Amino acid sequence: MPLPDYIDNSQHKLEIVLKTLIKDEHQLVFDIATGYFCIEAWLRLESALMS
Repeated sequence: MPLPDYIDNSQHKLEIVLKTLIKDEHQLVFDIATGYFCIEAWLRLESALMS
């Protein structure tokens, strides 16, 4: 999957992009710039991070 320039949660979903980076690209470190990030979102990434 080519990575999008912007993740707007309408065309590109943050959860899907992050899971792709973690599982397929083996990216375990990343920087994030956002106006709002719900800490509960980490729960959605837990399975990808643990594999």
